[in-house]
Amino acid sequence: MAKTTRMLMRRSISTFLQDFHHFTSTPALFALPFALSTLLSPPLVSSSRFFPPLHARLQALLFASGVRPSSRLFSFLTLNLSRALLSFVFLLPFSLSSLLLSKAFVIRALFPRHGTSSSSSEHDTTQKKPVFFSWITTLNRLVATQFCNVLVVFSANATCLSLLVACFNALDLSGLSYSENALAGVTMSAAVVYSVVAANAYVACHLALVVSCVSGRAGFGPILEACFLVSGRRRAALALAVSANAALAGVEAIFRCRVVRGYYYYGRVMSWPVVLEAVLIGYMYSVVLVVDAIAGCVLLEGCGRGYETIGRERDRRRSIFGKGESIEMVL
Repeated sequence: MAKTTRMLMRRSISTFLQDFHHFTSTPALFALPFALSTLLSPPLVSSSRFFPPLHARLQALLFASGVRPSSRLFSFLTLNLSRALLSFVFLLPFSLSSLLLSKAFVIRALFPRHGTSSSSSEHDTTQKKPVFFSWITTLNRLVATQFCNVLVVFSANATCLSLLVACFNALDLSGLSYSENALAGVTMSAAVVYSVVAANAYVACHLALVVSCVSGRAGFGPILEACFLVSGRRRAALALAVSANAALAGVEAIFRCRVVRGYYYYGRVMSWPVVLEAVLIGYMYSVVLVVDAIAGCVLLEGCGRGYETIGRERDRRRSIFGKGESIEMVL
């Protein structure tokens, strides 16, 4: 597993460095609005006027569900859920435009001959279309798949939260709700389960965008394909995801130390040095996003045998049942 992970990381970085000027220009600039909005979202969300009422609503909801308000988990959940929901609403327009444009540029650069139908006649017809319409088609597929990714992530988080509430209710029924050891055990178990579920959902949704652009499909089909493809290299995919998120977290820490602290140091006035430094750090964040997109393409290429098997099986099903056959019948 470690050898496979190192190989995928080296190949991702090598691909990035081979076309350094290509990947650090257009795709990085496309991702810059999303990067800046992501870096600015924590201070903006915390100072938003929508944060206190949403926080109060979530506190009332968790209290009614049976979670003790005196526990540390109660305050941790309500605070982080409020920030996550407001950040999601704030970042949604940028994730559907800036981020997907950057990912589409990277994927089309690494897979230039994919993204159309497997039929030769349809492939010839697609090649005759202008490049603009080809880009619009690709972005439509990515937007549809991204919406499905959002539903999958929300479902995973809702499932974990429901299991946590059920565990607290079970503790109340058994009379162990005031036992510190029982509460600590439930909290640690919930953290482990949520980390595993969130990591697997992130890997599947991240790879689903690449599958959608390469296969020319949209919706839940690419997500199912991604889950099937990554099953053989789940540890390597999780290691790549952890590395990418660690790099993004490092850039976010630099932004907080340099820009947010500088903003308060100058008396809540954005001076030109602070603005320029914020743009530079945002560009660093966008470059990491580009490398992450390249890693997704390299991971899909590493799972190429399984992907080609799915493609051949889909073509066979289409020849028997028609073009409307979906990947769900294959799986």
